[in-house]
Amino acid sequence: MVERWGPLRARAFFVSHFIAGSDVRTWLSSPCADLTRTRSAAKLFADLMDDLAYRRISHGDCKATNFI
Repeated sequence: MVERWGPLRARAFFVSHFIAGSDVRTWLSSPCADLTRTRSAAKLFADLMDDLAYRRISHGDCKATNFI
């Protein structure tokens, strides 16, 4: 875990754990991605974002390649 400090930054932490797999962009662009699984994954992702917002936790970099 890394703790960042700076004049214009609030206290923030970086927590990381290796997870094998494809990022969201690669997975969604795959010709094997079926609509049912895509909708299910989108629902789970939306629920995750809602939970983070409820707990006042921000990710700060929500690009597709950051989610596996």
